[in-house]
Amino acid sequence: MAKNYYDTLGVQKTASDDDIKSAFRRLAKQYHPDVNKNNPDAANKFKEINEAYEVLGDKQKRANYDRFGTAEPGGFSGFGGGGGGGGFDFGDIFGGGGGSIFDIFTGGGQRRGPGKGEDIVKNITLTFEEAAFGATKEIKYDRSENCGGCRGTGAKGGTAYTQCAQCGGTGTVRVTRETPLGRMVSTSACRSCNGSGRIIKQSCPDCNGKGAINRSVVKKLDIPEGIANGQVMTVMREGQRDSEGGENGNLVVAIKVTPHRFFERDGSDLFITVPITFSQAALGATVRVPVLKKDQAFIELKIEPGTQSHTLIKREREGLKILKPERTGIFNRKDRGDLHINIVVETPRNLAPQQREQIKEFSKSCGDYQYVKVKDYQDKTNLGL
Repeated sequence: MAKNYYDTLGVQKTASDDDIKSAFRRLAKQYHPDVNKNNPDAANKFKEINEAYEVLGDKQKRANYDRFGTAEPGGFSGFGGGGGGGGFDFGDIFGGGGGSIFDIFTGGGQRRGPGKGEDIVKNITLTFEEAAFGATKEIKYDRSENCGGCRGTGAKGGTAYTQCAQCGGTGTVRVTRETPLGRMVSTSACRSCNGSGRIIKQSCPDCNGKGAINRSVVKKLDIPEGIANGQVMTVMREGQRDSEGGENGNLVVAIKVTPHRFFERDGSDLFITVPITFSQAALGATVRVPVLKKDQAFIELKIEPGTQSHTLIKREREGLKILKPERTGIFNRKDRGDLHINIVVETPRNLAPQQREQIKEFSKSCGDYQYVKVKDYQDKTNLGL
C-alpha cells in the first residue's frame, strides 16, 4: 500500500506549503536522534518524516503525488499492486478474457519494481561559531553500492546471465485457481530466478553474485552560514543503493550545535548579558562587548550615565545570517538577525565598614528625587495600592 505522506506529517491534503514546513520542523525536532537516544524507533520515524517532506515540500513532486500516488510523473499506486502488474484484471471483468464478472486479481508476493534505496541518517556536531559562519565538514559512513565488476547484476562481467524462461524475465508468475467467489488470479515471485528475472550462469567474483558491495564513503558537506541546532540537511542520492536498480536513497544529516559561553540564540537573533559595575551605571562608561563577526571580535559599547539594570540595547543586523531572507518592507529584505544586549548592574558585596558609611552618606546626599521609581513605589504601597 502506498505511503500516506500527509498522515506522516500529520497534516490535511489541503495544507499550505507553510503548514507542511511547520509540521516537518516540529516533528524533526521531536524525533531528532539526539533527543531520542533510548528510542530505537525514533531514527526510522525521523527518516519517514524526511522522506515525506522531500515529496510534499516540492511543488512538482507534491502535484505528482496527489495525482498519481507517487512523486514520479506517470507513476501509479493505490490499487494494492505498486508499479508492476498489480490491480484488477480489467479484461476478465469486462468479458475480454472470457472469465466471469467475479474474477479477482491479487498481487501478493509480486516482484518489486525499481524504487529508491534507504536513507542513511548521520549526526554532526558543530561549534556555535561553525554554525554562525558556516563550515566544511567531512561525513564518514558505510553504504551498499552497486558492484562495479557486474554493474549490480550479480553476474560475472555484468553479462554472464540469461533471461529466466519460467517468467520471461519479469520475475513474477501468475497462478489461477477456482474459488467459490470465482476465479482467483494471483502473482508471486518466480521460484526459478527468485524474482530477479535472470538466471546467473557465472557469479561475479567481486561480490559473490550479490550485485552489491559495502564501501566506506567520505563526503564533504558545506554547512551554510546561520544553520541552527536541530535542522536537517539532505544530500540527494548519497544513501543506500536500491536492489532493483532504482535511485539511491539520501544522506540525511542532523545538525547539533554546542552552546556558546556568551551568546544564546532565538532564530537568527543573538542575546548576550553584559554585567557592569554600580559606578559604570551611575557615571557612564564604555565597555567591550563580544560579537559574532568574521572580521571583528568586540565592539565598544557606550553606557549612558544613569543606566538601569536590565536595560536592553538592540543592534540591528548584528545577529546571524537568515538562511531564507524575510521581507520586512516593500523593498527591504532582511538578511540578518539582531543582537540584543542585556545590561545588568552588579551590586558590590562584602563592603568594609568605612565603605558602608561612605555609601550611606552618598545615599543621603542624593535625596529622593534621584530615585523616582523607589519613591513612586513607596508612595503607592503607603496608600495600599
